[in-house]
Amino acid sequence: MKNTGPVLPVRPKSENGFTLIELIVTVTIIMLLSGFAVVRYTEYNNRQRVKQSALDLKSNLRFAQQKAVSGQKPVTSVAVPQPCTTLEGYEVRFTETSYTVGPKCTEGTSYSEDITIPLPVGITIVAPIPDPIVFYPLNRGVSLTTDQTITLKTGLGFGTEEAQFSIKISAYSGTISE
Repeated sequence: MKNTGPVLPVRPKSENGFTLIELIVTVTIIMLLSGFAVVRYTEYNNRQRVKQSALDLKSNLRFAQQKAVSGQKPVTSVAVPQPCTTLEGYEVRFTETSYTVGPKCTEGTSYSEDITIPLPVGITIVAPIPDPIVFYPLNRGVSLTTDQTITLKTGLGFGTEEAQFSIKISAYSGTISE
């Protein structure tokens, strides 16, 4: 018999590692779970953005209402420096992506107190766009003849649901609620 040198002991096959298939399956499951988590987070974020925008709108409606109740007139005009002789109220005008709050006087001019508030990107007012709302001075109510609901929504993102939030203004009394 020919001697080839020392014989090394044969080790049994080790069971400590993972196969390629097991790794691929594990990574796929982790990716699917993270994808669902990202979609859910996006939906939650959209709901919160719409809700915050609606609460800002509600706050600005109450601001206009308070200015009207106090009967506070604007002092100067942007176009002509003339005072507001008769305050008709504080008006809120809407477009699809913004709204403007300002005094409404018999002179009909635009006053420097007009404030235009843009809605955040991706958030719009649901059609039909509401008619202008006037809060009358000294607790005389509001220009609405029927209750008005203003709904804000976010556009659809990939794989996400549309989020909406509504503000209701009651006719005559002008009560503002969610």
